[in-house]
Amino acid sequence: MAHYVRSAFPYWERSGGRDHVFLVPSDAGSCWFDGELGAHPIFVTHWGLLGSHSAMKKTSGRQHDFDDKAKVLSKMRNAHFCFSPHKDVVAPAFAGGSDGGRAILQGSAPDPERPADPSIQLLHAGGIWQWKNYKPANNSEPWYSQGVRQELYRQFGGAGGTAAGIVIRAHGVPREEWLKAKFCLSASGMGWGIRTAMLLLLGCTPLIIQPYVVQPLEEVLPYPSFTLRHDVFEELPHLPTRLRSISQSEVGAMRRQGQLLKAAFSWSRHGGLAYNYTILWLCQRAVQLRGRLKSDPVVASASNKAAGVPGDAHCAVHAAGLPAATATARKLAWLPASVVDARGQLIQERREAVAKLESDRVLAEVVTTAHENGAGGSAAPAAAAIETVGEEEPREVAPQTFRFTNLLPVAGCMSGFCNVTTGSKSCDTDSMGMWPVGVRRSSPVRGGIWSIDDCLAACRRCRQCRFISFSASPAHQDCSWYSSCDMARLFPPPREGPDYQTCNIHQMVHRPPLPQ
Repeated sequence: MAHYVRSAFPYWERSGGRDHVFLVPSDAGSCWFDGELGAHPIFVTHWGLLGSHSAMKKTSGRQHDFDDKAKVLSKMRNAHFCFSPHKDVVAPAFAGGSDGGRAILQGSAPDPERPADPSIQLLHAGGIWQWKNYKPANNSEPWYSQGVRQELYRQFGGAGGTAAGIVIRAHGVPREEWLKAKFCLSASGMGWGIRTAMLLLLGCTPLIIQPYVVQPLEEVLPYPSFTLRHDVFEELPHLPTRLRSISQSEVGAMRRQGQLLKAAFSWSRHGGLAYNYTILWLCQRAVQLRGRLKSDPVVASASNKAAGVPGDAHCAVHAAGLPAATATARKLAWLPASVVDARGQLIQERREAVAKLESDRVLAEVVTTAHENGAGGSAAPAAAAIETVGEEEPREVAPQTFRFTNLLPVAGCMSGFCNVTTGSKSCDTDSMGMWPVGVRRSSPVRGGIWSIDDCLAACRRCRQCRFISFSASPAHQDCSWYSSCDMARLFPPPREGPDYQTCNIHQMVHRPPLPQ
């Protein structure tokens, strides 16, 4: 599929595939993808395992897999994690029966204040040693549920578990039994499972025991408010004490929040919101990749940006109306520190890689256009410039050639423009303004501004100028200046101005002027 997309369409190369999205609903998700295919695209999967597929068999000591920061960074960079927390998305699996939970969404909800049966602190019903227990218990598959169901059964199966309030059934139970429990076990299966979604639709608060597995929509939803999480395998003997320490009022609050958010786990066309929340998370990934969106109506216009609309408003339109949703991604408190550090570094690396590819593409298009115009590496403006000499009437002057060879990417410059500007602004008091390209009148540079170096020279004479955005394209001919500019959230070059570059003048490498 990736080979076909790459060869049949022109879009892969613009980002190296980093802005392409693949849906991978298999049990193991994207565990088996490596190389560029695994490292670059965004995978929408149901399986959020931090680590390789072999980690599913490791029932203890997993916390030490994240001790070596350099090793964690290398594994994440080279797609050796089933789920890459710097780029991928975990979407809810289909749950709730053939109607996707429609009947539950539209029916009456159980009372969140109902008292839990004190004899059922935790309930599990279903597969224990394999899916549907179709093999004998002594033939358990070690990677099934990451060993969690089997270990719980060994420690709490039978009378000992019942005394501790942990009830384990190897078969299904009626919904009424689920509603009696204080918590219900959400373990994984042969890979991802549907337990979290199923339990929320049923009305039982999930106890998630899936060591180092990112849950569906976990960066979008406030999981601690409607679930309980238990990651460390070695602490399972203390589980009964932990469960009994949680008060009825705390359980009631979690149930109320679960009822509010259960639609996020349903794909039903009749009230399900799984699609909407998944799109919100994808929006956040897109902003992490480029720092902005091209199509978001909240921030797509320059006027909104000039008015100070913050960057986190990029996904506000997708978060609007979704319960507990926010425009920016949530931080997962349980992530190992090494994963958090690697995630931040790799998000930045992906953004820089895309920015460089886009800058190279713009430069190639500009140079190609220049050669097609027969300018030998430069292109002339579409019309002659106008200048005023003393009190004389304006007269035409011969157009000069724009130096496209000066648009080679340099340190401190990125493709795009900072903001919409107008002329007649003061370099002493205003925060932004512009000088027209190719016009000698009122130019701060003798002879006018004809290149990005001329624009830079003008900026150095302007007290308020710290950044410049430059385009020599006939439709723009723009040298804009700014006292401040967020280089991570530039507007993309418009179609008629593909050569736009924005530079931080304090980071630019000095280049001697081109010979006249």
